[in-house]
Amino acid sequence: MLRALASVGVLAEAGSGHFASTPLAATLQTDAPGSLRAFATVELGEEHYPAWGDLMHSVKTGEIAFDHVFGIPVWEYFAQPPENAKTFDDAMTGRTLAVNDAALSSYDFSSIRKIVDVGGGHGSLIASILKLNPQMKGVLFDATPVVEGARRRFEAEGLTNRCEVVDGDFFESVPTFLSGLFTTGMTGTSLPSSKTAIGRW
Repeated sequence: MLRALASVGVLAEAGSGHFASTPLAATLQTDAPGSLRAFATVELGEEHYPAWGDLMHSVKTGEIAFDHVFGIPVWEYFAQPPENAKTFDDAMTGRTLAVNDAALSSYDFSSIRKIVDVGGGHGSLIASILKLNPQMKGVLFDATPVVEGARRRFEAEGLTNRCEVVDGDFFESVPTFLSGLFTTGMTGTSLPSSKTAIGRW
């Protein structure tokens, strides 16, 4: 296992049966800057790994393998046990933090008066956008169990008066009182057809 990890740069083989950590390995450490540990756990851990193992069920039936393995859809699964929800929320936050700088440098948000982050999780991206654009108001829209984390972030960063937190189901509808809409980490997720996103991160 150690040699396999070394072959893809996660570890470095130092000889005499010893292995050393690498910068790539640091991304899998808890609380490390830019950590993707929670994301790796979600994508490769107890949930997705057995679902991918049942891929042939999807090939043969057209049904979703995750639903077949766990008996419920993935969103319901993550909404139920608190530990599953926390790992997923941490994964989405870590993934967003990893692309925040690229998103902020690649798009000019200055003309937008109010922006809505659909599926914004704990609000790291919209908070960064609002801090760079003091004229802007924001709305973070996500599921009820998730948005409390966003409220805590906005309070800590002094954005409570500038960013409204709305809970709901983006498979049903999204807020319409906006001049800019984007979706965080939802590529491949279908929003209601009447809405158009200015970007997906």
